[in-house]
Amino acid sequence: MWWLGLGGALGLVALGSGRAYASSVASVSVSISPSTAGQSSTYTVSFKATTGLSAGSGTVTFNAAGSESGTVFAAVAANYVIVDSTHSTGSATVSATPTLANSGSQVSFVVPKKITAGDSLKVTVAGVTNPPLASSTQSISVSTSADTTAVASPAYAVTASPDGSGTVSVSPSAVTASTPSTLSFSYVAAAGGTSGGTLNITAPSGWSAPSTTPGTPGYSTAPGATVSTSGQTITVSNVTLASGATLSVTYGAGGGSSGALSPAAVGSSAFTVAERSSPSGTLKSLSTSPASVSVTYSPDGSGSLATSPTSVTDATASTLSFTYTAAAGGTSAGALSIVVPSGWSAPSTTPATPGYTTAPGATVSTSGQTITVSGVTLSGGATLTVTYGAGGGSSGALSPATVGTSAFTVAERSTSSPCPPAGSSPSPTAPTGDRPRPSPRRPRGRSASWPRSAPPPLAA
Repeated sequence: MWWLGLGGALGLVALGSGRAYASSVASVSVSISPSTAGQSSTYTVSFKATTGLSAGSGTVTFNAAGSESGTVFAAVAANYVIVDSTHSTGSATVSATPTLANSGSQVSFVVPKKITAGDSLKVTVAGVTNPPLASSTQSISVSTSADTTAVASPAYAVTASPDGSGTVSVSPSAVTASTPSTLSFSYVAAAGGTSGGTLNITAPSGWSAPSTTPGTPGYSTAPGATVSTSGQTITVSNVTLASGATLSVTYGAGGGSSGALSPAAVGSSAFTVAERSSPSGTLKSLSTSPASVSVTYSPDGSGSLATSPTSVTDATASTLSFTYTAAAGGTSAGALSIVVPSGWSAPSTTPATPGYTTAPGATVSTSGQTITVSGVTLSGGATLTVTYGAGGGSSGALSPATVGTSAFTVAERSTSSPCPPAGSSPSPTAPTGDRPRPSPRRPRGRSASWPRSAPPPLAA
């Protein structure tokens, strides 16, 4: 730059170097509503145009940035409304289709009216998709075809879902009492998701205390998050999920020695679940809490049966003892039916008559060749003995005259619902004579399940 004196008077003339400097807009700010992550939102972007824009050719560009990507601007022109608070003649709804770039996080649109230099503008954009995860450092940079240096707005927040949001379900919904079980809790994040959130699941009394050690009862896992336990509570932290994403928490993972032992008492077990969506939030119960699991008696057809003796002499008054052992979960007002094969004495409930049958602690009735024992209430592992031919002699059960294997068909139910037809399922056998006894088969339907290996036959 040079300074020249002209005509004796001091004059200052600035001679530039010839370089041009790009201008920029000013006073950029952004507000969004709603601010929830992943939601469709309305963005309001305010700025001052340093340089004017021509109608139908001047453009405005918004570029969203921040720690979380995923902002998607609307592709519909009518969603962009320009309000010129300095010269109302500049206000208009965009008519030309906007141009999207960078997966929708950048948009350029043509101004339909002239924008005068220095005008203050407010552009409202409806139908913008917020990033899927929460962030407090989002911003939008603004430039125009005349003010080409982009200016970033102050940071604005995209927020997580409210504390206590989301849903939880548990599978299975029913387990057998006093049994190592594996429960899977599926948490689905609400709109807005979570960012460094926490999920608490509290197991009710009677269940194994949760653990983070494999091979110990109540072992708990949550892939992608951090698990800790205290008393009956599983705490899952560092939970970051987009809207609709799922976190799986497994209690009793792997089963066996790691399984969660269910209580001995049957009924509904309520697992309470609380959630916070960010580290600064407050744990609040979910609307779907508690997640309930039914603790039930053993399934129909459960338990095992032993017979004694396993061989008798043909055409002889005999006494057979059937010892039923309840499976885990036990029975409540259950029943056992035993069908005596043809050739044996018809069972009876009258002493001193052939086939007299007893079952201490339960109620015995007979019909034809069938013994029905009802009112069977047993804890897991407890036994009931049914004696056919009780007392022997005139009360004994007369065995067939023909030697061979006699199959007594047995069915079981664990509660008071009707028994399945006893004749539909095979049972343990009582050999007569010296023919070998076949291995019993597992009953079908709700019939009892018996040991796979049969006791050896006795000599006739």
